[in-house]
Order: sequence, then structure tokens, then C-alpha cells
Amino acid sequence: MSSLIRLILTNSSIRILVYVFAMIVGITIFFLVVGYYTQMRIYEKGELQKLSGVANTLALQIDGNMHQTLYEHFPREEQIKSVTEVDLYYEIHKQLRDARYANNTDSPIYTMVYSEKDGYFNLCVFSDSVYWRSPWKKYRPEHIEYYATGGKIGPYVDEHGTWLSALAPIKNSKGEVVAAVQVDEMFDDFIWRTRKEIGIEALISLFIIGIVAYILLRSIRGILKKEEALTREILQSNQIIEQKNKDITDSIQYAKRIQEAILPSEEIIRKSLPDSFVLFIPRDIVSGDFYWFAEHNDRVLIAAVDCTGHGVPGAFMSMIGNTLLNDIVNQKN
Repeated sequence: MSSLIRLILTNSSIRILVYVFAMIVGITIFFLVVGYYTQMRIYEKGELQKLSGVANTLALQIDGNMHQTLYEHFPREEQIKSVTEVDLYYEIHKQLRDARYANNTDSPIYTMVYSEKDGYFNLCVFSDSVYWRSPWKKYRPEHIEYYATGGKIGPYVDEHGTWLSALAPIKNSKGEVVAAVQVDEMFDDFIWRTRKEIGIEALISLFIIGIVAYILLRSIRGILKKEEALTREILQSNQIIEQKNKDITDSIQYAKRIQEAILPSEEIIRKSLPDSFVLFIPRDIVSGDFYWFAEHNDRVLIAAVDCTGHGVPGAFMSMIGNTLLNDIVNQKN
């Protein structure tokens, strides 16, 4: 794994491919998350608008005086046990029931009255079963806030799940708020559906990303194979070059020994010239310059010679020059 990471970090082509793949994955995740929350917001807004419209319409249709009379005449919990038991209850129940079926809401529609004395809501008329004056204590602060004005609440969670709700006040002929109608919609079903849709989109995205990853891995393998072949070729070339350099260097070193063999010994020069010294610093192992020394007819002859060329060509010239000087002085006098 560490070697693979090292290859990715050191190989620019692979690094670019990995960056592109990471960007594709990141963008996909981003759009999935944004899509999920966008769908949730759109649904929430549309559903709350629908619930609010139903609640406001019902609040205007329900006779506030009738609801007030019903609430005052039956002050105890479960005093009304059936839908048809009381005509006033049935009239309001029928309005709520018709509205529920007309708007295809999944949850019952009901009216409720807030008791400031008790500090909770009394559930009153339902579109379905009868829960006359059942206390509801697990309400949200918004229920109190919107009781007299109406409003939209959501999403909120209770012991039954996640809900969207809309309230609208029911008023009597004097304009006094005597109750409120609440329309609910369970949000859990939509959350589940949305997550399912996002899950399907995520699986499709993962499938596409898998295909991209497969293509990417094949590309990386191809790049690595080419790089390995190129590296092997470079190593072989380097080995050949190193061997040739070694052979050339060895030859030049041997040439240096030959050149040094023809140069006069410093000890011999000091015998004739005790205070002498030789400064000889070849630039390229072998030198195109040389020094020459001879004793002839009680005379000392010494020369510092600069030949044409450097390195091996200059060294050849130095050997020719040394030979010529020996021939001129020692052989031809």
C-alpha cells in the first residue's frame, strides 16, 4: 500500500488521474446530499402550503358558535362517545371528514381548544374516531403561538413520528377564537421515500464510479507498466554508459601512467637544480602540457611545453613533443 501511495505521489500522470477521480466522487456526493435536502425542502414547503390551505378553508367553514356551544355543553372527557350521538358534533365531524377525503390527507383532521387554566390542549372533533376532550400535552410551542393567528409547523417529532402541521383559528360571531383546526401530514413516509430515491441514485452513482474506477485502475496499470519498462530501459542504458565510462576512465588512467613514465623524475632534476620545483596539475587526468629535462655537454636544458589540445589529444601531442625534443638534443646534438 505504501509503495502504491508513493507511486501516486511521485507520478504526475497518476496523480492527475487520482485527483480527477476524487473530484468526480466528491461532486457526486455533493449533488446527492444537495438533492436529498432540496427534495425535502420542496416537499415540506409544498405540503405545508397544502395543509395551511385546508386548515384555513375549514376554519372559515366551521361555525364557531356551534363549536363553542358543543364545547360548553359537554365539559367532560369522553362525554361524547360516537359520531352520531350529538348533532352538533356530527355536523362538524362531517365537514372535517369530507375535507380529509377531498384533499387525500393520510392523517385525521381535528379541532382542539387550548385551556389556559390546565396548560394543555383538549382535542375535540375528529374526522375519524371520537376522542372528545382528550388532553394533548406534548404539543410544540408553535401550537400556542399560532393558536389565535394560524400558521405552519414542521417538521417536528413526537412519540408517533415526524409531522408537518398547519393550524387555523375558528372564531365565533363576535370574532373570538373558540378553537383551532389542525391538519397533519406524517413526514416519515416522505423521508423514507426520499431516502429510497436517493439510495437508488447513490447505487447508480456508485456503479458509474465503479466503472470509472475500473477504467482509472487500468489506466494506472498501463502507466505503471510503461513507466516500469522505461525505467528498466533507462537503468540498462545507465549501466551501459557507466561501463563505457569506466572503460574510458580506465584507459585514460593507464594513459596517465604512460605519460608520467616519460616525464623526467623530480629527484633527477633536483640533483642538478637543488632549489627547483615542479608544478604539474593536469586538467583532464592526462595533460596536453609537459615538462622536459636533459643534461647535455655540461649544460642543463629544461622546458615547459604547452601542446595544442587538451585531454587525450593533448596527451598524444605531449608524447610527440617529448620524443622530438629527445631526438633533437640527445640524438642530433
